[in-house]
Amino acid sequence: MKGYRILVFADNQQQSSKQEALRREEKVKELFPEMTTYLSFVSPFWKLRAGDFSTYDEANAMLHKMKSKLGEEGKEMYIIKENIIIPLN
Repeated sequence: MKGYRILVFADNQQQSSKQEALRREEKVKELFPEMTTYLSFVSPFWKLRAGDFSTYDEANAMLHKMKSKLGEEGKEMYIIKENIIIPLN
C-alpha cells in the first residue's frame, strides 16, 4: 500500500554511515518503541526510515514529535512516499 515514512538518516560516508545509522535506529527505538524502523544499504547509501503512515498528516504529526525529542539530529529528517506495511488487527 502506498503511504509515508520518515527518513531519519541517509549518508554515504564509508567509514561512519553504518554505525551512525545503527546508533540513530537505537535512539528512535528507545524514544518511540512502538515505531517500526527500516535500515537499508543501497550502495553507496545507508538509510534509516521509520513508521508506516497511511496519511501525510499522520506522518507529519510524528515528524514534529520526533524532531522535538531528537533535537539537532532531527533537523535533517523529512517525510518520504513509500510502500508501507499496515498491520492486520
